[in-house]
Amino acid sequence: MENRFKFRVWDKDKKCMHYPSRYHNYSIVNGVIVNIESHLIANSAWRVSRADEFDDAILMQSTGLKDKNGKLIYESDVVRYVSYVIDGIEPDWEYTEIVWGGKYNYPALDVKNNYFDCNGLSYIFNEDYVIEVVGNIYEKK
Repeated sequence: MENRFKFRVWDKDKKCMHYPSRYHNYSIVNGVIVNIESHLIANSAWRVSRADEFDDAILMQSTGLKDKNGKLIYESDVVRYVSYVIDGIEPDWEYTEIVWGGKYNYPALDVKNNYFDCNGLSYIFNEDYVIEVVGNIYEKK
């Protein structure tokens, strides 16, 4: 699950989502979200060339999980899920948001409307539900 430490950032001023790349990453330094730009130098060492602070941004962590289309699922994504799909019949999808803490307020990503007796996100994936990202709470589709 190397993807669980990936982040994205919603820029409140520009109203757009930023995704880190191999050369850019986001971190929290002294309570401030920072974009760190690095460059590969000799012997696979990285050198930070600049760090930009974002005062008006929202940092979101990846769950490390992918939906049915192979899309990485992040905090604040809106997903739909169903326990089974029958060919030719449109299923009754459940819709929810991916949130931090969830129903039991433990330090993990979960589904917002969790009616399961455990972490709903873990349950959905362990029970082989079909799950699909349909958007996020910041970008209008």
